[in-house]
Parts: sequence; structure tokens; C-alpha cells
Amino acid sequence: MPGHTGRLRTFPANGPADGAACLRVTLIAPRVALGRTRWRLGSRRGTLPSQGQATVELRLRAVHRVDLTVRAAPAGVSMNGRRATLQLLDPRLVRCGAPAAPPPRAEP
Repeated sequence: MPGHTGRLRTFPANGPADGAACLRVTLIAPRVALGRTRWRLGSRRGTLPSQGQATVELRLRAVHRVDLTVRAAPAGVSMNGRRATLQLLDPRLVRCGAPAAPPPRAEP
């Protein structure tokens, strides 16, 4: 929600057993008049072009629970037509550095 700081709670102990746990999430910027969205997720930060997307991996150092701050600006219009600053898709715990899963198949 524009103007508010978001929180994302993760539980690294529920992640992969073989290696350090990372949170992998896809960030999608809204359509913005100024052209770029500035974002921050925990200790990671960056910019995305209007309606751009990026997959970000963030190492989780704690074991039991990690609360991550999510911020972005400026506000724009999301894919569903609502006012937004950033969309987070498909957050998952993975082994740090593991290759991304293959894209879904169109046919079973």
C-alpha cells in the first residue's frame, strides 16, 4: 500500500536442509509516470523500470524467524489497475545459489 512500510515474515528453518536458506521472490514495478521504481527488501535494494520485473535472492541469517521490511516508491498503477508501489510474486525459501526451477510447461 503506498505510503506504508510492508513486512514480510519468513521462517528459514522450514527451508532447504542442505545449505544456507535464501528467500527468492519476483518483484514487479507498477506503471509509473517517472519511469523507475526504487525498492528495498530487507538489506537488498535497487530500481526497476516502469512495469519491469526482477527476481531477487536474499540470504536469511536467522534460524527461527526473519521479519523483512518492504518499501518502494513512487506509487503507480499495478497490473490489476490498483494504486501500488511494488508487487511481490512467488516468494519461496531456496538453498542459496540454487538454480531457478524451469518454467512451467504448457502441456502436462
